[in-house]
Amino acid sequence: PTPIGGTAAPEETPTVAGETPAPSATPAGGTPPPTSPPAATSTPVAGVITDFESFGTWQRGDEPNGTFTQTTEQVHGGQYAAKLAYSFPTAGNDYVVFLQDHPLAGTPTHISAWVFGNGSGHFLNVWVRDAQGETWQSTFGQVKHTGWQQMTALIQTGQSWPWGHIDGPSNGIVDYPITFRGLVLDDVPDDCACSGVIYVDDITVGAGAQPPGGEATCTPTETPSAPADMLLVPAGEFLMGSTNADIDQAQAWSSKSRREFEDEFPQHSVYLDAYYIDRFEVTNAQFEAFVNATGYRTTAEEKGEFNTWRAAYAPGMENYPVVWMSWYDADAYCKWAGKRLPTEAEWEKAARGNLGRIFPWGNEWDPTKANSGETGYGHTMPVGSFPTGFSYYGARDMAGNVWEWVADWWDPGYYSVSPTRNPQGPLTPTQNKVLRGGAFGNARWQLRTAHRHTGGPDGYARDHGFRCAKSAP
Repeated sequence: PTPIGGTAAPEETPTVAGETPAPSATPAGGTPPPTSPPAATSTPVAGVITDFESFGTWQRGDEPNGTFTQTTEQVHGGQYAAKLAYSFPTAGNDYVVFLQDHPLAGTPTHISAWVFGNGSGHFLNVWVRDAQGETWQSTFGQVKHTGWQQMTALIQTGQSWPWGHIDGPSNGIVDYPITFRGLVLDDVPDDCACSGVIYVDDITVGAGAQPPGGEATCTPTETPSAPADMLLVPAGEFLMGSTNADIDQAQAWSSKSRREFEDEFPQHSVYLDAYYIDRFEVTNAQFEAFVNATGYRTTAEEKGEFNTWRAAYAPGMENYPVVWMSWYDADAYCKWAGKRLPTEAEWEKAARGNLGRIFPWGNEWDPTKANSGETGYGHTMPVGSFPTGFSYYGARDMAGNVWEWVADWWDPGYYSVSPTRNPQGPLTPTQNKVLRGGAFGNARWQLRTAHRHTGGPDGYARDHGFRCAKSAP
């Protein structure tokens, strides 16, 4: 989209298939507003516009460039969110519009939404209609992030594009009361012929102080932005471990005895301070930089093994996860990088979020979302090769690809005695350390977010890797 005098160039007016016309994603002067818009509520609402628990009817504009459906795949709060799947087919300006009216009480100054981004950079905009029948467009901003972030759009004239007057009489001001009309996803750049998915949840309205318009903000807002290639996991509680029902399901998948899963029990609430975690597993290129800078030799190299990270690092595999890693190798790299290994609790929260998910993406197994034995590759893949398998906070490959070392010693009974705040694992060393996430050769029951695998800290294998974490200030 290209701003012209503070607005975008006129385009063909989208309409809802089989319904009345709807405004364009960019200004189209003179187009009348819809006379019978879809409605989810007939009375003004304060605070929550929609949390998608009751989805209602959303109408799409005449540009057939996407769908908007209720989903459990990625959820910020409650049981449901909205899945916005888009397909922008041309090298021109493409967009897609979804409409559902919600009258808003009072004089709101901003609208916020939790958005599970895909890093595409497309503009996510919001439409409101004022008391004089004018439709205005504000923007949540470009969806440059991955994972859940809250984004805010200001209801305020005088902003730069994408703010603008869409249709109806224009007196230059927003006349209250106003009605939330719908959402618009607009491609960036205009010549992007592309497709993808984002998720939207918990759309709210407020008045008074607000974040800058269109700027993605995470809670708590005082926590600084994450370092490059890391993700912020905000402070708060989550559910760690498995319920009896979870273990029953794992048994059914695996045909293993219940004893195999007893170290996941009981499920318990854990509070963690804010921290950062690597978006991706540590790669061959990153580990090579560490070795070149320090002369480090891995445990396998010190033992004179043929199978080492170097033997597995063929040309063109710079972006594959480094393997044949012992716990000591992982610990050494993270310290050199100014980070540390995540605790077992930190790893699990980053993988499952605060909703107790069985897999990083949700509760249903999907072999297309992870590099597992059921996917059939039989080897590691470049990090981030399964983008729809994002965890709650946007981390990639938390299920499959390689097992990941964490900081903790393993104790099968630890969950019964562990602290409820910032657990660090057993204080007395045991025989084994913990690995998480499963690998390319493993079955779904081993890729569950609560599954605990163990190994001696000096052990290494072709599917043993890691990622790092860092405490937030």
